[in-house]
Amino acid sequence: MDRRDSWFVKSKHAVVLDRGNYTSCTVNLLGATVTSWRINDKEMLFLSRESHFTGLSHIAGGIQFAFPILGDWEFGPKNGFARKTLWKLVGGPEKLHSGDVCATFSLMYNPYTLSFWNFKFELFYKVTLYEKKIDFQITVVNWDTYPMEFVIVQRCLWRVNDVTKCKIKGLKNCKYKDFLRNGLTFQEEREDVMVTEKLDRVYSRTPNKLVLKNTVDGGSLNLLRRNSRDVLLWNPWIGDSLKGMDLGNSCYLTILVSR
Repeated sequence: MDRRDSWFVKSKHAVVLDRGNYTSCTVNLLGATVTSWRINDKEMLFLSRESHFTGLSHIAGGIQFAFPILGDWEFGPKNGFARKTLWKLVGGPEKLHSGDVCATFSLMYNPYTLSFWNFKFELFYKVTLYEKKIDFQITVVNWDTYPMEFVIVQRCLWRVNDVTKCKIKGLKNCKYKDFLRNGLTFQEEREDVMVTEKLDRVYSRTPNKLVLKNTVDGGSLNLLRRNSRDVLLWNPWIGDSLKGMDLGNSCYLTILVSR
């Protein structure tokens, strides 16, 4: 049977939600990483051909988590353990009356997570696939009796035909911290932000809606966020920046990262 004839397929480490009409998404249980999102058979996400699915490292690409910390961590792996840990499918997949498909995944504290971070927690991650969009709902539960401080970030690696022609609309007048200029703060003056060199910025107090123009086949992508005002824009460009990232030598032309 062709994969697209079924609205749900589960392999050992991946769940495929298929809405029909060649629209689908794949969630790998390693990190609950969304490794593919297709609309009318057009892939929206970047996934490196050099990605490893062995569990020894996180998946290079797709939509992934940083939890409970972002960046270097003296007690555990960089950007936390969530993207390097196997999650469980705990709800669905369920096909709704509208034809949309949803599934819920969970990551609960265990001896591995407690060895880095001594908190009893549970993450719930609901993914809903629509005809022209995909929606994510993230819930964090604290099972301890004392407060729990954490950072949770959803990092999206978007596929574009040519990053130098891609435009990001909605950031004008927003302040950003530029990590390539000693972390200094600047204000964005451009109506449309474009990528012409290595990029590593965090914009603060951004609108809830941003638009990525000229993504796949010249199309646009609306990014709608809830309870999050900070946006990361990143592109490795070329040269030494690609070493050790499992991204491939020419990926910089086809990748734009946001969170």
